[in-house]
Amino acid sequence: MSTSCFRDVTGPLSGPRGRLQQAVDYDESGPVTAPDSTPWQLPRARRSSQPWANGQGVSESVSRHVPDEPRDEILWRVNIADIPGDCDFSQLVGVDRQFMLLDDVELTLELDLPRLVQPLEPIEFAGEMAPVCRAAAPARAINLLMQRDRVFGRLELVTVTRSVHIPVPPGGSVVVVKLDGDPTWRGGRDLRPGDAVRLDRPVLGGPIALPLSGHGRVAAISVLPIYPRHRDDE
Repeated sequence: MSTSCFRDVTGPLSGPRGRLQQAVDYDESGPVTAPDSTPWQLPRARRSSQPWANGQGVSESVSRHVPDEPRDEILWRVNIADIPGDCDFSQLVGVDRQFMLLDDVELTLELDLPRLVQPLEPIEFAGEMAPVCRAAAPARAINLLMQRDRVFGRLELVTVTRSVHIPVPPGGSVVVVKLDGDPTWRGGRDLRPGDAVRLDRPVLGGPIALPLSGHGRVAAISVLPIYPRHRDDE
């Protein structure tokens, strides 16, 4: 991906990203959650805040890839950043970043050209860009951070009206963060603003989805690790 411009992540995708898009098209009558697939509820009240790499802000860790071995890399993570106002974003080498502003605050990210960020409209940029942020007031934002060329991911706004199923890609994960309204996941407790739910899916097996009901808006994050192909598959 070029490091000289932003790219919206709301439009059509092609290639492997297109396959991920097909896996996360939401509907009201999709597959139900398999009996052995248990969502994890991730309450905001249990999160801890950590400083940014450059020390200019803090973020709450919502969820992340759990490595098989302690020395393995964390392939992806989802966090909610507290932006104090004008600041610099940390430089994240080898990371693709998707960013969604949660508050109705005038916020501009300065790269080659300034970009006015619209609330609840995700954008994507390379972590190496480390943009200067100009914010009229403190604000919060969701970040999806992914190791480049090792994970495909998508962050977007989903409006829940009565019922919606969010499919989980094979071998991937879905994380849903409640923003407003009263959406809940079936079989779980009510969600407060900022609470999250995560559902993983094995590579093999039938389709599963995270079912939500009620009315309101959520941020939906779908991630799909890239598995190396064997020679026999080529």
